[in-house]
Amino acid sequence: MKTLIKKYSYFLKLSLLVLLLTFTNEGQGQLPDDEKNYVSNTDVGMGKYLTKSLKKTRKVVLTFDDGPHEKITEQVLDILYRYNAPATFFVLGKKITPETTPLLERIVRDGHTLASHGYGHDEANKQTEITFKNELYNSFRQIDDIYGNNSRASYYRFPYGAYGFSPDYHHLNALREISHKLYQQNCINFVFWDIDSQDWSPLLSADQNAQNIISNIDGGTYYNPKKTTNFYGKREWIIEKYPIKNPIGGGIVLMHDIRSKTVEILELFLDYAARNNIEIIPLDDMKEANEYHRFCK
Repeated sequence: MKTLIKKYSYFLKLSLLVLLLTFTNEGQGQLPDDEKNYVSNTDVGMGKYLTKSLKKTRKVVLTFDDGPHEKITEQVLDILYRYNAPATFFVLGKKITPETTPLLERIVRDGHTLASHGYGHDEANKQTEITFKNELYNSFRQIDDIYGNNSRASYYRFPYGAYGFSPDYHHLNALREISHKLYQQNCINFVFWDIDSQDWSPLLSADQNAQNIISNIDGGTYYNPKKTTNFYGKREWIIEKYPIKNPIGGGIVLMHDIRSKTVEILELFLDYAARNNIEIIPLDDMKEANEYHRFCK
């Protein structure tokens, strides 16, 4: 429990930092520019890559990180099937095994998108250039084995949403280079998120996690796990509650198909969406995610 909370405390701080750094420049396409040389410590942040095209549309893209999980991913797929809802699964290379391959094949067969989340969920800013490139390359080769020779849009999500702070290379330059090495073109899109369900936190109930998604669409209370210092000077986690009065009204939702609670969260949200005219769309249909309509072959 302590290790999990420490890990995601860092994640929350980093996500907030990179979001604030570029919040005012949202809506750019999520593909490395063909000609640009990205500069470390300068070309950073999530804010410029938020999905402006989905704001106020009541459309959401469901994404799941850190799988596959032999039991939970299957339960997630069953719920998505019942609601006829598409999703994208950002999988870790280290979890692609003979035992999980049938699940990955089902993801594709059911019409969902299979995408890369790297190999072992290491933060890219702490990796050497050679390690980052090798793991990126190998993770897409694993996904290619599942898809076969079919051309498709390809997607990558940085663990923790962290990139751009390595001192001797920039991750978007590396992403473009590996795309050319694999597919002879710049076709790997990078994807962040707009709505964090906070499903990783053991402090929140499934109802609160589902409400975190709903409040970003229709307004309401958002439940944010926050580390603070109590009266005695001891660090502790609390649940910070605040109202969202002007919701973004659509976007990419972040969840994780490695936690049993997420199964309940997903069903709660999809039931609400079905009753409240919220449309679940595939990542491919979102303008920023595949703005240039390039397909990796």
